[in-house]
Order: sequence, then structure tokens, then C-alpha cells
Amino acid sequence: MNKSSISGYVRYLLGLLILTSSSFIFSQSTQSPLVELNTDLGKIIIELDIEKAPITVDNFLSNIKDFHYDGVIFHRVISGFMIQAGGFTFDLSPKNTSRQPIANESKNGLSNKRGTISMARTNDPNSAKAQFFINHMNNERLDGTENSWGYGVFWEGKVWHECS
Repeated sequence: MNKSSISGYVRYLLGLLILTSSSFIFSQSTQSPLVELNTDLGKIIIELDIEKAPITVDNFLSNIKDFHYDGVIFHRVISGFMIQAGGFTFDLSPKNTSRQPIANESKNGLSNKRGTISMARTNDPNSAKAQFFINHMNNERLDGTENSWGYGVFWEGKVWHECS
């Protein structure tokens, strides 16, 4: 098997990762809530930055409470860039949310560095609802500037994971 086919196989497997459930590990009253994402390949534990991204964190936690992320897949996998989830189920049916779009918090001082989690959006900077992505490289070009909106990071630090 050559490097290209291995890379394609890995991308395929990552694309099939299913978020089977999302849950709070600790109560929401903690300063920085921890969220556990259960996937076919193990758990991903993230700590949300409620201080720097309060609107985004509230939206993400509300989507969890509404079970929006149950049964969704990482539907967009770009090797060396990012993986995206929150919008499609295993059979690639769209998983829509009734939640309203949130205000863009990309100018909160957090950066789209490797391992951070950000909200996905359309060309409208204030269109994020439920889809999110995990950066697989430093993507500072996705950060907001004085003259343009970026993609709002709502967690910057370490992604903990356990693979089974």
C-alpha cells in the first residue's frame, strides 16, 4: 500500500467517525465546562472557554442539551488542515438545528492554532449555529482582524482523547 492510498484510507476512516453522544463531564457551573465527545475511535474531552467566548460556549452547550450532536459524523476531513462535524448524520443527511445563528466571537483573543476548536460558518460572519471544526494545524489565517471577521475559537488548549 503506497503513502497516497494510506492517506486516503485514513481520511475515509476519520470521515466516518461518529459522535455517538456529547455530555458534560462536570457541571455547567464550573468556570470552564468540560465536554466529552464520544466517537467510534474513543473519547475527545475539551474544555470550553466561557470567559472569552460566552455566546459560542452557551450555543455549543445548548446544542448538546438538545442532543444535536448525537449521531453526527466528522463530514469534512482535510488532512493537515481540520476536521468538521455537527451538520450531517452517517448517511450524509443534513442535521439541521432550530437554533438561531450566533454573533461571531472571532475577535476574542483566541487563535485558530493546532488543536483548537472553532465554529464553522457560511460567508456571513454571524451565521454559525452548530457545526464546528478542530484545527489540525496552525490556521491563524482564519482568525479575525480589525478589517475582517474570522472563525470564532471557543476552546484553546489541549484536546484530551482516549482511543479504544
